[in-house]
Formats: sequence, C-alpha cells, structure tokens
Amino acid sequence: MRIGELAALVGVSTRTVRHYHHLGLLPEPERRANGYREYR
Repeated sequence: MRIGELAALVGVSTRTVRHYHHLGLLPEPERRANGYREYR
C-alpha cells in the first residue's frame, strides 16, 4: 500500500502522514526500489 492509499484509508492527507513520520509518531516504513514507501 502506498502513502496515498494509507492516507485515504484513515481519512487524512499524505502531508499529515509525512508529518507524523517527521514527529516520530509513525515509524518510517521500508521503501521500494523506486523510493516509494511500502505500508503493510
């Protein structure tokens, strides 16, 4: 699942998800070879 799909699923923006990563509220997921975050 990519960041946009995760954000839509929980009802927030992708910017919010990235902000939560920056604050340490969400752990950084592994990235695919193309640099996209891979959420499980």
